Amino acid sequence: MRLWLALLFSVPLAATDLTGVYTIDREGTRVEIYRCGVEYCGKLLSFTALSEHRIKEFTPLEKRHAGMKMLWGILPAGKGAFRGQLYSPQDGRIFYCRIEPTSRHLRVRSSMDPWGIVGRTRTWSRI
Repeated sequence: MRLWLALLFSVPLAATDLTGVYTIDREGTRVEIYRCGVEYCGKLLSFTALSEHRIKEFTPLEKRHAGMKMLWGILPAGKGAFRGQLYSPQDGRIFYCRIEPTSRHLRVRSSMDPWGIVGRTRTWSRI
C-alpha cells in the first residue's frame, strides 16, 4: 500500500498545456501560444479585421501586427485557470487576462482591472 501511494505522489500530475494555434473570431484572426521559459506567451499569426479609424495612415493592420507578441506572463492562477497580460490589436491597448482552458477552446477574459470586473470574455478555438 505504501509503495502504491509513493508512486502515485511521485509522478507529477499532467498540467493543462495551452500551446497551439487558436482562432479568435469568425474573420480568421489566429494566435499561436507557446512556452517562453516557465510561462506562456502568444504571438499574432494573422489579423484580418481592419480598424482604420485608429490609424492615421492607410495601412492594413494585418501587415503592421503579424508576428507581434500578443500574450505574455501567462502563469497558472489556480483551479485550472491562467493569468497574464494581453495586447489587443483592435484598439492598441494592454489588458489583464484570465484564461480558462476547456477541451478544444480557451475562455479568455480580458479586463482593464486585475480582478476581471470591467472587461469582456471571448472563446478562442484550437485549430
